[in-house]
Amino acid sequence: STSHCHTENQIGGQSAVMWSLIMNVFIPVFATVLAVAAGYIAFPRKRIRKLMLLFNKNVWTHVDHKSFSAALQSVLPLSTAHGWTLFGADNGKRLWLQTLPSLSERCPIFATHSIIETSPKEVVSTLSDTLQQPDWDPLATQVNVVTPPTFHDGIRSDVIKILDTRNKTSHTVTRCWKASDIGCCWLLSLHVDGYLGDVKWSYWNAEPIETEGLDGFAVVSLFVGTSFPCQTPPVCLSSWLQSLQQHVTLRQCETNYNSASPQEPILTVASAGESSDNQRGSDSGIKYVLYC
Repeated sequence: STSHCHTENQIGGQSAVMWSLIMNVFIPVFATVLAVAAGYIAFPRKRIRKLMLLFNKNVWTHVDHKSFSAALQSVLPLSTAHGWTLFGADNGKRLWLQTLPSLSERCPIFATHSIIETSPKEVVSTLSDTLQQPDWDPLATQVNVVTPPTFHDGIRSDVIKILDTRNKTSHTVTRCWKASDIGCCWLLSLHVDGYLGDVKWSYWNAEPIETEGLDGFAVVSLFVGTSFPCQTPPVCLSSWLQSLQQHVTLRQCETNYNSASPQEPILTVASAGESSDNQRGSDSGIKYVLYC
């Protein structure tokens, strides 16, 4: 009888401990899990993005840059013959759409291109210059270098942080690029801890034009990959290219101005009636000469 009572007391004690664990540990943990799950269900797009960032951060850091570049170069030039669908036009640029399973199974790739009067190397040198980026990128008011550029096997790479002080946002970008005096040049940017709108990555490709009469020009193509399936191209697609084109043109004008001799100023004042072969326009004896 005594042994039986002792056994019952042991069972009762174990039940009390188990019940205490359930009330003090398992139920709070379960409630927390439900609360977190409810948050993700209530805001699926925002939460899923964060999960994707945690999952893909290291993946994007170790992308095979050469294979990535080769996959995009294989679908150039942008045309229906290479699988592209003409989506529309913006800022005077045609916008193209295509899905490349080798890079993204579900998310489409958008692209556009233009002709810029400069060399491919100059295009990529401008893109990789962090001091120049705020002059052509409307989404970057400041660019800080996190990891200085390194050089390996013909490719440079670095890590930068892009800040938009107007909207109080920032994100880290891993970049790699190839800039050479001969042939194609390119720059790949991977957004590893933030999104620029829906843009997950961007790729610039610049090739020289070998057509007679167009020496010194480059065909510049811009690709952007989105973070989620969407049928609307990011706003930055055409604005980036248009802004870069204007920036390069202005830089050329500044170079021409700085290289002009003192005898050939941009603006000179001449006496009434004075004329010159370089005169582009006159008003009350003032002569304007533009070198770009």
